[in-house]
Amino acid sequence: MNCPHCKKELPQADLLEWCPFCGRDLTSPEVDSPQETLPPFKIKWWLLTILAVLAGANHGNFSPIVAFFGGGAAGIACGVMLGLQGGRTIASRVFLSVLMALVMAVVCIGLSCFGCTTAGFQLHFG
Repeated sequence: MNCPHCKKELPQADLLEWCPFCGRDLTSPEVDSPQETLPPFKIKWWLLTILAVLAGANHGNFSPIVAFFGGGAAGIACGVMLGLQGGRTIASRVFLSVLMALVMAVVCIGLSCFGCTTAGFQLHFG
């Protein structure tokens, strides 16, 4: 027998009152309607990397632009994910997301710049 709520197979279903997977009551006749789920959004990172390299092929100082904007975007995305996991209320999730996004953006940009300088990149202005 399967759980009517989470659809997982139940061990010794005749002895259970609660689903060990979702915790819902198995004795109630109420059944959840299947919710429409969206497929995960996938980004072709290898394609973005190739485009970034091709865009900077004619420009000598493209690496700092990628480090700044790419590191900032990565930090913001990482900070928002951390903030959403840590907060229990909407207000705390928003506060933690903003705080962690700022912290992680600075960390990611710093690490990108540190990696470029240790690899020997020299930024020339002018």
